Amino acid sequence: MKITKPFIYLFLVTALLSCSDDDNTTNDNNGNTPADFAILAELDLSTQSGVIATFDGTPEGILNLTENQTSLQLSNARLGGRIFDGALYRNVNDLAESGLQKYEFDANGNPVDAGFIAITQEGQYGANFWIVNSSKGYYYDQSRGFLKIQIFNPTSMERTGEIDLTPDVSKMADNPTIQVEKSGERMMIVRDGKLFVDVAYLLEDDVFTGSVYDSAFVAVIDVASDSFENLTEYQGAQGVSFPPLNMNNVNTDENGDLYIATMGDMFSGERNAKILRIRNGETSFDQDFELDIEPYIPGDGIKWYVGGGAIRNNILYTYIMDEPYAPDYSNYTDLNKDFYAIDINTKVATLIPEVPKTDFECIATPYFVGNTLYIPYSSPTTSGIYTYDGTEATSLFELNGGVIQGFFGLQ
Repeated sequence: MKITKPFIYLFLVTALLSCSDDDNTTNDNNGNTPADFAILAELDLSTQSGVIATFDGTPEGILNLTENQTSLQLSNARLGGRIFDGALYRNVNDLAESGLQKYEFDANGNPVDAGFIAITQEGQYGANFWIVNSSKGYYYDQSRGFLKIQIFNPTSMERTGEIDLTPDVSKMADNPTIQVEKSGERMMIVRDGKLFVDVAYLLEDDVFTGSVYDSAFVAVIDVASDSFENLTEYQGAQGVSFPPLNMNNVNTDENGDLYIATMGDMFSGERNAKILRIRNGETSFDQDFELDIEPYIPGDGIKWYVGGGAIRNNILYTYIMDEPYAPDYSNYTDLNKDFYAIDINTKVATLIPEVPKTDFECIATPYFVGNTLYIPYSSPTTSGIYTYDGTEATSLFELNGGVIQGFFGLQ
């Protein structure tokens, strides 16, 4: 069979959306809910349906979510979410409609609808978004403009405005090769009062390939004034982050340094993944730092980090494949991804052997909540969460059926 790009696009979309969005590290939580934790899990891979289930205390051991008494059934449980002020925000509602969905929790811990902003958007990834505070957040809705960032109120769940970056970042008039320009589809994060969003200049409207430049671009916006400040470029990298929130491709360390995974050309492998850095207090790429994927995966082919990597004390934690992705991505969900700690100064990668290999039915990328490292994983027989204390990884819980798609602390 001849493998075409649309075939690979459909295959990767299906696989990538069956994953976990577990980046809880950057959205505040004031502990206003009666439950302590929530698990988002896909229970039927054929229909993508599942549940949000809540728990008093830390869930441990083997869990059967179908028996949980405080839960909400979901038509699409593949996409993850973010926690802010005790509420869970997702980019799809329980009827699988695209948009920003807010869930609060009643006195018994059941998730309840607390507002929805409908989004008309092509594709299956849902809208990228970031919450700044109780009155302001940002999201991407390409139907309103590819270079426009939407503004919303997370409390009232109403759209309140937009930022048009076209005059500041568009290069189409000077370069006829560019067919599509986008900002904010792949990356949104606020740090030090600045909003950082990706900017892509594409040969075609395709998330897997088509960059006009062999460069990564990030726009910086002042949150207080919603005004453009800077467009920073790093040559020799492509594809800032990736549309699903689940991949945790953008992380900050304890110093506030911002680490951004780039995906490269995901179709040809002519440019493979790198992790880049923007130092705390800066609005431009650190031109003296990159963490290239090439030394960690032998052979030629398509290579990228499975997640951008959680980072503390100059150690970056991520999954790495044993081999490159095949040109047709036929090995995409093979059980061949191991968990490593990489010293970003020496570039030495150390295997953490206690963590099971993951097959990427769940995105399975690590993330910090406070000083605790949570490590999602999935395999053909089980799925769950490990924790790591810097010395040893131990199992926190595993699911008796289904694939974990999110694990959130609500307090």
